[in-house]
Amino acid sequence: MKGCGSALADGVERGEGGSAERSSRVVLAVMMLALFVSVVNQTMVNVAVPPMREEFGSSEAAVGWVNTGYLLVFALCVPIYGRLSDVFDTRRILLVGLAVFGVGSLICALSPSLPVLVGGRALQAAGAGTIPALAFGLVARTIPDGSRGPALGLLSATIGAGAAFGPVIGGFLIGVGSWHTLFYMTIALIAIALVGVAFEIPSSGGETRGTGLDLPSGILLGASVALLLFSVTDAGNVGLFSWRVFASIGLAVVGLVAFGVRIRRVPEPFVSPKLISNPRFIAACAAGFFGQFANVSGLFILPLYLTGTLGRSELLVGLVLLPGALVVTLLSPLAGRLSDTVGLRPVLMAGLFVLLIGLVFMSTFGVSGSVILAAVGMSLPGFGFAATNSTASNAASESLTPDTAGVGLGIYQMCFFLGAGFAPALFGAFLTFRQTLGDLGAINPFYASDAPAYSDAFLLAGIGAILALIAASTLSAKK
Repeated sequence: MKGCGSALADGVERGEGGSAERSSRVVLAVMMLALFVSVVNQTMVNVAVPPMREEFGSSEAAVGWVNTGYLLVFALCVPIYGRLSDVFDTRRILLVGLAVFGVGSLICALSPSLPVLVGGRALQAAGAGTIPALAFGLVARTIPDGSRGPALGLLSATIGAGAAFGPVIGGFLIGVGSWHTLFYMTIALIAIALVGVAFEIPSSGGETRGTGLDLPSGILLGASVALLLFSVTDAGNVGLFSWRVFASIGLAVVGLVAFGVRIRRVPEPFVSPKLISNPRFIAACAAGFFGQFANVSGLFILPLYLTGTLGRSELLVGLVLLPGALVVTLLSPLAGRLSDTVGLRPVLMAGLFVLLIGLVFMSTFGVSGSVILAAVGMSLPGFGFAATNSTASNAASESLTPDTAGVGLGIYQMCFFLGAGFAPALFGAFLTFRQTLGDLGAINPFYASDAPAYSDAFLLAGIGAILALIAASTLSAKK
């Protein structure tokens, strides 16, 4: 960690004309805290869905927007903020983003109804979306190739810890208080991060891409992605073959085509066409999307099974997920170092294979009624995710040039977090549909318990890991 911090400090000092008084370790600590808070807000609410549904008297599909709305806005904002960091002052963007994040958190904590809560979550995400692209973009600009893996591993470990510890923290806080407590904790952490950013993060940005923002392209990209995610969510409410679902998908495709045409015609496009045609970058984005989809699927499915089917407490859910969270936190930095020495593709593919094995284990044994088997089973995806999280982001950053670093890392993070957004949307709809089929047996022939819908859901999540493996296999052997 010290080596990563020193390299980052050297890069920051060069970018600011030699600000030697700034402590690299404090800069890293501030960015890690901000990253942790932004990500933990995604997964901690998974455990809060049952009490929220009970308090507001809402359907599972309706309360699912507490998660989906946050992830949708978060994923859409990340690439836009990444592009803004190429033009405007990074510290100022972070300060504004954290302030908006805090206001959204306060609205959530005081929400009297589900629509207000969903709106507060969207505002939270609009502010929190500033953090991943700026943190990773800063590292991508300042850390050389040989040292970038450990640095990204450290940041990725923070994201992994936030994703993994979210349900643990959520279960504990709900167990001792209520779901409102989650957002009061968030406000306290945001306040600390605001002070850190104000005093420890140097001003930077605007040195690589001029002044053109090409907002129409950004809007086209954001609207298209939003429509795709909406179509998946809406399918759970109105049916897979509803005209609304097909209309959403059709409009999304039209928007993406228009986006592709525009970025080839404007002088300073939102995304450089050479980035879209970069096969290594596209493969890394696909691996990040499907890997995160597979990982978050387990974190979404298991709490529903434990609380809804077995009637376990939210606190116990957090304890069951704790071993996997610890695995992600401890092993992610090691994976970053291995990717610099062994190579990206071997580490990435090994991690995705372990992730797949873990999901198959959960489909076979993890939803059999034993919380011990569930805890052991969720540790395996933790091992896999620890290896894939940092290596996929390292592969993306290696494929970028300095003039595409900000928006490129933003696009990668958008794909990464969209994977997280599609998971609850898809599996909320899938579980609703699957349970309407009655007593059909599980697809997995080795499953022998009485929750076939959840066994099938974990098996479906495994398809995401397979698709991520296919994407990873197309990466070149470059270290």
